[in-house]
Amino acid sequence: FKTTEYYKSTGLEYIKAADAYALGYTGKGVRLALFDQIVRFDHSEFVNKSDLQGYVNFANAGWDINRHGTHVAGIMAASKDGVGMHGVAFDAGILSLGTNLELDENGTYDIAALYPKTFADNSLKIINNSWGEDLFYPEYYRNAQEYLTFFNIFRPSDISTFKTAILDHDKVIVWAAGNSGHLSSQHYANLGMAVPQLSGNIVNVVAFDPSKKTTDVNFLAEFSDHA
Repeated sequence: FKTTEYYKSTGLEYIKAADAYALGYTGKGVRLALFDQIVRFDHSEFVNKSDLQGYVNFANAGWDINRHGTHVAGIMAASKDGVGMHGVAFDAGILSLGTNLELDENGTYDIAALYPKTFADNSLKIINNSWGEDLFYPEYYRNAQEYLTFFNIFRPSDISTFKTAILDHDKVIVWAAGNSGHLSSQHYANLGMAVPQLSGNIVNVVAFDPSKKTTDVNFLAEFSDHA
């Protein structure tokens, strides 16, 4: 499993992905959802995954709009085809929940509209969110109650959507901690702190410095927010 293609994706060796592959865990039979810019399935790394595309708002937009979601999808599930790199779960399918990652006219994201499109599919357990808002504990809120007050005022549908995804459909929600160098995650990634019953299904992802050893105190990248 430790091929040239494997090592081209910097993080696979750090998470001991080859050990999982040896046990048969390659993503086969699983779909991974991305709440992100639309995945460009015309990229060669996504051959035979294009029929799993869905629910996009601007499918005909060019690379200037859709590069981020495609980049993230490659890390997650780019094919193992002997070319370039491959993703962590290289046999997994991809569901692109296409959004522009911007607030709409009501001051909300498309979470309430797009998340439910994953609920009926039991093979789809993971929803990835490589985005967030630059609001951090304790700069913008000091405790769980203030955190929930913010959501109830400014994002009233989000908490209920996350609760439904996790408590009723057992989805795992992955959040980027953020890239602003704070000692806490961006506030969407702190959902489990405010709503403890959701914490078992929430994963925070940080960035690391590949020039450092995993035992180094400063193993995390300087720009990475902490989980």
